[in-house]
Amino acid sequence: MATEKVSFLESQQSREIIEISQLLQETSDNVTTNPSGLLLSAKCPVVKKILKAMAAGIDVSSLFENVVKDLHDENLVVRGLALRTLCSMRLSEYVPYMLESLNSALKDSSAYVRKTALISCIKVFHLSPKHVLDTTLIDQLYKTLGDRDSEVVANCVVALNEILHSQGGMTVNKKIAMYLLQRIRDFNEWHQCLILNTLVRYQPNEDNEIYDIMVYIIRI
Repeated sequence: MATEKVSFLESQQSREIIEISQLLQETSDNVTTNPSGLLLSAKCPVVKKILKAMAAGIDVSSLFENVVKDLHDENLVVRGLALRTLCSMRLSEYVPYMLESLNSALKDSSAYVRKTALISCIKVFHLSPKHVLDTTLIDQLYKTLGDRDSEVVANCVVALNEILHSQGGMTVNKKIAMYLLQRIRDFNEWHQCLILNTLVRYQPNEDNEIYDIMVYIIRI
């Protein structure tokens, strides 16, 4: 009886994956534009179905090629969801491709995709710490601190602190400290607390540095 239940469940899951695959193909060119000019893709709810299936423990590895294709979709939401899906696949053999995709997504024109990439960096790190620490991803994250979008910068600080936790968190030198302080008013209140908690690690060497830091903090 137990075997029959397992077989039935597997059959149901298999049908669900086939259905999702068909939906991805059917919606590949189904794109409309809303009154604001934002591209709307029928593919978005389908990619969300993949995430829901993964959360339910269903093996979605057969959809890998579809997900990879969607990483280059013209719709920013589809790109973001595809990246989130890829990096949620807990399969170590996909890690090299995840890292390649993350490096590319961190330079995406959309802040939404870049923020998704930063959150996904943490997921991939927990899946395979060595892979992340042995690549150039950390260097790319430090470059992303210079992003024009303040939310991206804040998420980057979170990612670096999480990934480099065993090393005491992200490195805070004079250049990084002064840069973040200069932009401190760009962040919301919660992100300001996050940034300041990170900057506590910095030890200024000169009196004029201490004065500059105090001036920036007073202006918050």
